[in-house]
Amino acid sequence: MTQGTGLPAWLRRTAITGMLCLMAFSIPAEAQQPAFFAGATDFGSSSYFLTFPDGNLFGYYWVESGDWIFHNDMGWEYYVDANSSSPGAIYFYDNSTGLWFYTTSGIFPFLEVTTPGALNGVWFWYELDPKNPGHYTGP
Repeated sequence: MTQGTGLPAWLRRTAITGMLCLMAFSIPAEAQQPAFFAGATDFGSSSYFLTFPDGNLFGYYWVESGDWIFHNDMGWEYYVDANSSSPGAIYFYDNSTGLWFYTTSGIFPFLEVTTPGALNGVWFWYELDPKNPGHYTGP
């Protein structure tokens, strides 16, 4: 919490308009990376490339403020470490679909929808894009 405001540190009320806005800041990637991202190659400037031990490709991603990443193919993903349920487990909130997905470093590119509703429990996968080697197509 930001002292005296009751707001989380990443949220501020602007002095000019009184509107809430996200603060742009950077958290060192090492401090926030869950086990899912273990073994990623660091290219600097918060840029990474990850191939899992089983050879499956996660691909290029950039660590942003808080627990957001920008994945080269999936787009904006918010993550929550789910390592307590299984080693290397993670939840992703996919900004483009509005769905929560569960996966692990051992089962990716398979992702289970965990958002309540008709798709809850449905499994999706990202297929490698044959027209763009090293990249996935959407689910």
